[in-house]
Amino acid sequence: RSACYLIGTGIGGCLMDKHGLIRGSHHFSGEFSYMPVWGRDGKVEQLGNHASMSSLIRAYHALHPYETVDGETICERYLKHEPDAVTCVSHWLQAITMQLITITAVYDPGVICIGGGISRADWFLKELAARYQAGCASFISPMLSFHTEIRSCAFYNEANLIGAAIHARREFYHM
Repeated sequence: RSACYLIGTGIGGCLMDKHGLIRGSHHFSGEFSYMPVWGRDGKVEQLGNHASMSSLIRAYHALHPYETVDGETICERYLKHEPDAVTCVSHWLQAITMQLITITAVYDPGVICIGGGISRADWFLKELAARYQAGCASFISPMLSFHTEIRSCAFYNEANLIGAAIHARREFYHM
């Protein structure tokens, strides 16, 4: 069992087993962006609104409204311990971690592959894996040892595009 979790403008992904892609009863499996979470104002929000690269940029922009930055710049500032970047990236990592823990609680994959441009960054994968392991211990059970591997997708930022192309080709030839 495995899961792909794609971080980009939004959040996407898929679940797979030994037979291939799991589509679900309504072909909605892997739409991780829609996982619900209680928002800061008490309203239910989509967790993907906190976990996407767009959400990281929006959060930082809210603190620096007259500055135009991209996710890479924010992450560079995080690594330099700039306080606002640390705040925004920490919240962003926590949102991603919550989604990965939810995927684990529902599906228990042996590996979760992370896609998107950020998946090329070693620091990101190490930080995410550490938060994931700690989160599984505190949210699921400190008695269980989760050995789910967190690693990057083979095609990084192109993972989503390649998956869409494969899907389109299969749909076209099976019509």
